Amino acid sequence: MFRSFRDWANKVLRKESNVATLKEYELEVMECLRCKTCTSLHPPELYQTEHQLICPSLERFKFFAYGAGGQMSIAKAIVLGNLDWSREVAEVVYKCTMCGACREKCLGNFGRIQNPDSFKWTNLIECFQLMRAQLIEHGHIPGKVKDFLQHIMNYGNPWAEAADARGEWIEGTGIRKYNPGDEYLFYVGDLGSYDPRGRRVAETLGKLFMKCGVSVGVLGNDEGDDGNEVSFLGEEGLFEHLARQNIESWQRLRVKKIVTLSPHAYNAVKNDYPKFGGEFEVSHYTQILADLIRKGKIKFKPANLKVTFHDPCFLGRHNGIYETPRQVLGAIKGLNLIEMARTRESSFCCGGGSGNYYMDLLGGGPNSPARVRIREARDSGAAILATACPACLTMLEDAPKTEGIEEKVTVKDLSEIVAECSQ
Repeated sequence: MFRSFRDWANKVLRKESNVATLKEYELEVMECLRCKTCTSLHPPELYQTEHQLICPSLERFKFFAYGAGGQMSIAKAIVLGNLDWSREVAEVVYKCTMCGACREKCLGNFGRIQNPDSFKWTNLIECFQLMRAQLIEHGHIPGKVKDFLQHIMNYGNPWAEAADARGEWIEGTGIRKYNPGDEYLFYVGDLGSYDPRGRRVAETLGKLFMKCGVSVGVLGNDEGDDGNEVSFLGEEGLFEHLARQNIESWQRLRVKKIVTLSPHAYNAVKNDYPKFGGEFEVSHYTQILADLIRKGKIKFKPANLKVTFHDPCFLGRHNGIYETPRQVLGAIKGLNLIEMARTRESSFCCGGGSGNYYMDLLGGGPNSPARVRIREARDSGAAILATACPACLTMLEDAPKTEGIEEKVTVKDLSEIVAECSQ
């Protein structure tokens, strides 16, 4: 099936596959010490909590193979010719959520940062992306991953929903379509367009922007998938196709500035689209809210809230935005912001990255990342777990009920808290 897709992608993009091989990363793969420091908190954080692992896949399955060191061991075995690409390898490699926690804790990365000339160390996430690209090249793709990619290729979204349903959420909200000359394009993405919970957040944000007089519009049915999950699943041909489609559409509309609902879309537009000529000024919505608060366009009534913030991986670790959402919450008088033990660079992934919010490759159970994270939020003493990502919201929202603590912890998007507390 994906052989034909690869042929289709090459024809559309008019190029042959240029997927690198692990052999090209041989030195980096061999330099991994399998020391396991990439899997957990480091001192002094380590001694402050019982929640010590930071790899969601390892937390879920409890076997070394599912952590970064285990995946590097697989890569090494393949480079040495001791292991072949196979469906069994794919089942392990695709359990990673690409959260980037291992990259933050890797001692090799620390060494490279301190003395760049003494280490030749690849980005772990790039290595895992390459492994997935090689699995696709060899035709070894888990069924749920195949469905995800096929649906995006055929329908433009992972749920195989109709393209003309993408803009249904706008009806009755007063949020208007983008017009050339608007300052911002509000890019909502798949979750904001199709997922009921994501739609509510998109509506909340859209109304906030209008209330504050922001010159902004949405594309509705004309919006396309941003491709971020496709890229992290290793299907670079389809990703480039999606990126170029969006870039051409936005350039045709003379879009200059983009505000995204999702950190995943923010990551793609900011870090990957420039490779294909897509130079846009992109902001995550928390940055726009922070600016509106600074300008006095959002004012707050007194509140009495205990809130803890869950750092989305693609907002924090992948793009370094940690303080902005905290500044937004900190501007609300009477809001007590309580930090969990695993926070900022050491935040624990919700389990939804790399398309897992749709595919659920990690599965449920008490060791599922969402349930582990909601217990950590409960232990912090906060009554609200806030986040700023529709994928995180989708993954975390049902966890309080599953854990039997729905009366103790509620999950909300940061924008909803801002809207509820604004004058």
